[in-house]
Amino acid sequence: MASAYGATAGRVAERRRPSKLLVGGVRVVKWDSVPEDSGPIQATYLQSDEDGFYLYFDGASDLMEVHRIVDVRVGVLPAGRDVRSQANVKSMAPTVPVEERVVCISMTNSRQRLTSVEMMDVYLILYSVEDARSLQKAVFHLICDPLHSSPSVLTLIRKAYRWVTLSSAGKEEISVRELASVFGEGLDDKVLFTLESLKLKSKNSDTGVRRRDLSFENFYAVYSHLCPRIEMVDVMRAVGGGKVNDMALSAKDFYDLLTDEKFHYDPRRNFILFPKQTRAETDALMVKHAVGKKVKHNKLSVDSLTHFLQSDDNLVVENTWYQLADDMNQPLSHYFINSSHNTYLTGHQLTSKSSAQMYRIALLGGCRCLELDCWPGENESGDPEPYITHGMTMCTKILFKDCIEAIAETAFIASDYPVILSFENHCTTNILQEKMAKYCREMFGDLLLADPITGYPLEKNLPLPPPSLLKRKILIKNKKRTAPKPKKQLPVDVQEGRPGDSGADNGDDDDPETKKDDDTVGDETAEAAAQEMNTGAAVKDVAVVNMELSAIVNYIQPVSFKSFYEGIERGHNFEMSSFSEDRGLSLVRDNPVEMVQYNVNQMCRVYPRGKRVESSNYQPQAFWNCGAQLVALNYQTTDSPMQLNIGRFALNGNCGYLLKPKCFTTPSMKFDPFGSVHNGIIPHELSMEIISGQYLCRRKCSVTVEVDIIGVPPDVCLRKLKTKPCRDGNVINPRWEAEIIKKRRIIVPEMATIRIAAVDDRGVILGVRFLPVHLIQPGYRHIPLLNRLGKPAGLASLFVHIQVKDFVSEEHMIWVDALVNPLNFLAQQREEALNDLNAADEHHDEQPEDENAVNVQTTPSSTPVVVTPQSSTGDPPSPSLKRFRALGHAAMMTVGKAKPAGVEDSPGSGLTLPRTRSSHETEREARPPLPSVPIEEVRSHRDYVKFQRKQTKESQDVDKRHRQDTLSKQKAKDDALMQLNKKLERKKAATQASKEKAVKKAKNDPQFTGAYYDNELEKHKKAHAAEVLHINTTFTRTQTELQLKHKGDQSKLRKRFALEEERVMIKIMKQIQATRRAERKALHEKELKEAREMMVQNADQSATSEGGDRGWQRRVTVAAVVSKIQTLGREHEDDFKNLEQLQARELEELSNEHKRAYDALCDNEDLGQPRRSLAASISNEAGVDASSVVQEDSADAADGRRSSTPSGFSCDNCVGSPASASACTISSSANKDSSECLSSLSEESNLISQAVFMQTDAPVKKPLQRVKRTLV
Repeated sequence: MASAYGATAGRVAERRRPSKLLVGGVRVVKWDSVPEDSGPIQATYLQSDEDGFYLYFDGASDLMEVHRIVDVRVGVLPAGRDVRSQANVKSMAPTVPVEERVVCISMTNSRQRLTSVEMMDVYLILYSVEDARSLQKAVFHLICDPLHSSPSVLTLIRKAYRWVTLSSAGKEEISVRELASVFGEGLDDKVLFTLESLKLKSKNSDTGVRRRDLSFENFYAVYSHLCPRIEMVDVMRAVGGGKVNDMALSAKDFYDLLTDEKFHYDPRRNFILFPKQTRAETDALMVKHAVGKKVKHNKLSVDSLTHFLQSDDNLVVENTWYQLADDMNQPLSHYFINSSHNTYLTGHQLTSKSSAQMYRIALLGGCRCLELDCWPGENESGDPEPYITHGMTMCTKILFKDCIEAIAETAFIASDYPVILSFENHCTTNILQEKMAKYCREMFGDLLLADPITGYPLEKNLPLPPPSLLKRKILIKNKKRTAPKPKKQLPVDVQEGRPGDSGADNGDDDDPETKKDDDTVGDETAEAAAQEMNTGAAVKDVAVVNMELSAIVNYIQPVSFKSFYEGIERGHNFEMSSFSEDRGLSLVRDNPVEMVQYNVNQMCRVYPRGKRVESSNYQPQAFWNCGAQLVALNYQTTDSPMQLNIGRFALNGNCGYLLKPKCFTTPSMKFDPFGSVHNGIIPHELSMEIISGQYLCRRKCSVTVEVDIIGVPPDVCLRKLKTKPCRDGNVINPRWEAEIIKKRRIIVPEMATIRIAAVDDRGVILGVRFLPVHLIQPGYRHIPLLNRLGKPAGLASLFVHIQVKDFVSEEHMIWVDALVNPLNFLAQQREEALNDLNAADEHHDEQPEDENAVNVQTTPSSTPVVVTPQSSTGDPPSPSLKRFRALGHAAMMTVGKAKPAGVEDSPGSGLTLPRTRSSHETEREARPPLPSVPIEEVRSHRDYVKFQRKQTKESQDVDKRHRQDTLSKQKAKDDALMQLNKKLERKKAATQASKEKAVKKAKNDPQFTGAYYDNELEKHKKAHAAEVLHINTTFTRTQTELQLKHKGDQSKLRKRFALEEERVMIKIMKQIQATRRAERKALHEKELKEAREMMVQNADQSATSEGGDRGWQRRVTVAAVVSKIQTLGREHEDDFKNLEQLQARELEELSNEHKRAYDALCDNEDLGQPRRSLAASISNEAGVDASSVVQEDSADAADGRRSSTPSGFSCDNCVGSPASASACTISSSANKDSSECLSSLSEESNLISQAVFMQTDAPVKKPLQRVKRTLV
């Protein structure tokens, strides 16, 4: 599993091509075509198309799809009629037996299971053994192509084109029914209309197209016409910044599409190691994907952009990852290995049949670990013979020898990397185990790894050999005999046989409670039990391994599991343990970190629990998350877990080995699959917008797209993310409005897989795809869907917009920006520092000078004195609290009472309170300014966000209703035109028949010219043209009225939203202002309380320090406190009044702003002028009463407000808009053949309707010019 994102950027892998032998054809004889007697046989040729999609016989229409072929066998005869003794068959090759020349091609019929019971076999007789082997090799070359799992949409279209042309071989014409069957059911009329529009319909037939005229370019045009891609215009607008000129994408915009991180460039890549595409490369892509004609004026049309997005150059996962891409030189324990459980079964665990062919199918599908349940039995002569079956059940049994033979033949066809055979050995007799070892040595030969390879001995703490050194080797997993431990007598393990019991081998029990100790057995125990084993009559299984069988076991030695700690300390990396599903889940839950550490150097195998008798599968991701290498599944059941297994192991060339992420192979990382933070792993952020689908189902139904993320527990979605059902029954091109599915954080992307499935209204999966998160490419991508077997599901695909990037938390985003663009970051930091310095200088300039003093004068005893602060100029100071605080010390005051005796003062002196600066005074100096309410705070309020969501939903509902009305009117018009065309054809045929009869009757009349019938035919054509003109005029008027109605509805909606927005924002602002006033009031109260407490404390301190009369000092304190609190209260009143005035101004400004916006909205809208202009156009050019078009809106007239003007309509453009274009097209085509008339009409009408639907008049300019010239 590679960790470099996009390491093969810009490269596209090539699919395998068929060999020259298949393209040229192989001479064969079908087994079923051999006559019962000895009559002559008819040979034919089996060949393939140039792309390798199908195999077919010369001159026959029956096709064999290569994706459905699962096996090719040589020397297998069918049951039933035997033709080996017939002379005509022997004469083909007299010296070679027929059995050696028979080839059996097996194809699957079911998409639910992959079993030999549900297969269809085709038997062929060839003329030589060499031809049979060459044919087998050529077909294997095609069916083992790893790129079958990553097709592009263009590949699927080309495959459908091959089916159409090959199935109609030998015919001059392809019927409409045959062509429509490729796309779906009930599409005959649409396909016929499409052929007429594209002028592909055969002139000699009413219901067909000439085979030679149906090139791939024309077939692609039919595909595109049946599935219009309106969403591509939105893509062009998004790329072009909201503008689409001439419905084309400029070269610069196309370059931005491929190199901008907002679209197709992967931001996870290092742009230095993986540079972006150059302008020359993007220009070459524009030329490569130009549809219909070369790139004109260096622009890319909508069809060309669609062609590019459907091609191999724009795959959602680069298909180079589906070739061999991982490092295969690491130890065997560093890989996930594709494994199967009870491989021999074709279905149910208790009653199904066993088949040796299942081993062939599994190996050809990329499986690298097979299970063989070995049980004792007897052959036909009564000799002991090992069999493969599910013990103590009703499953059938097959010979061990046949299974070994099947494995030897197909082990290294799909992959050269090692195969592991897991023996569940219940053959306890010496004779049977010797036979098993003998069969392995004889049939495998050099493929069997009987001895350890050089450099990797079976010693402690040494790693396992890498897969690259084990290429084309078969490893045996069975118990190993070792030397006995000194001074310890090992007991003989005795086990009772049970259904599915695996205790005699390696602990692969179907029921873990019946598991016995399966440690390796020493020589002493073997010698003690040798006599009993040789008799072959033991009632109970004695777990003693024969030396011959033990000798071929090396790197995969099963042992009894005690604990992960003991296994790690033991250090025998060649030993492995097996767990049932239940036992494995408990270990995953209780010891996840220890299990990961154990699987760094050693291997383990997990198998389904015994209660899964229906052959269902468990979720393998739970064990992959802990590094388990051999996660065995029931291959005969392609349920969701098996589909995930197929999707994961399709990577790396489908070789059966996937390199684990680094966190699973580095012990120091101590990876915890349940953790949320991991060192050395960069999380990803993923969002996916489901835009549309193409050809998802063959019947009409509502379709829902489900998206699920499978990975480590924190990454798993708790519920499936799904779109809303597309309920309009459109399965050819369904669209979903802004369905964005977002996963904020994917912690371990290399272990995460996205499951995307299209599901119909009955819950049936129409197609599914599993995509690895760390390899998925961002941008606009098509995702071809696959069936349950991982093969293409027809033409089904989804069009999505993917955004994926490295996850960065919000608090760390500033550092990411600094690393990406350090110069810009430093400039912003410098600018902010300068702004702070300027603000500090302005604040310093506003501070008052400390030049005032407050004097307290003593006067004669009877003279009352007022305590007042004096300024330097002699004027009384302002009552500002800010000015008063700036003095920085307590006031000096005089009181209106006589000084007590004993107190002497000098003139001008007074009482000075202690100069202290408390914390509460510092806080009051830093009192915040009057709190204003910024508009951003109002708009971020939850009530305003809720209002915006409601507004958006209502606007989208109005748009959706309008689109539905437009599409329904378009469909009604197309149906009416088709009926008129059929009516004209019938009249023409009737007139022609009448003319032919009249010609026969007046054969000898020289005056007969048939002018009457020609005139009748011209009348029919003119009447037809008039009716078509009427339909198009009516449609244009209706569509325009709908458009104007929609604009009016949108205008009313915008006005209502403007009024509601004002009400909501004022309400929110009042709430915020009330909160601000409460906070200000609390601040004032706090200041008053602290002022009282501190002034009393200062007065007490002053009285203590000065001495004298304490009563007089307290009277001074009371006067000072009263004066201070009065001043502070006046300042609080002024502050609160200023706050209320500020808040009133804010409300007034907010209301005025909304009024100005509302007045501008009303002044810029006028629906009357385009309505009157359209009426005049229709009245002058089509003869339609203008009064039926112009209808004043009484509500708007009474209100006195003007309606909105629809964008894209003006007086100049309305002169020759839809009605004029349609009328002139018909009038200019009135004298032509009716089919050509209808084709031209449809082309112009579709173009105009698309312009109306997309609210743009750009594509209608050229038709309007042509219409004006025709009118003149």
